[in-house]
Amino acid sequence: MKCFCEQQETYKLKVEGDVGADPIWCNQCGCNFDLDDISI
Repeated sequence: MKCFCEQQETYKLKVEGDVGADPIWCNQCGCNFDLDDISI
């Protein structure tokens, strides 16, 4: 998944509930991922 980290890709995710944001975040840079772009 693309994020704002130096290597532009992350495999370390954080699941955190937030009002008004999707619950999947990059654990390194804090980028919020859109659930429609994630294949589970």
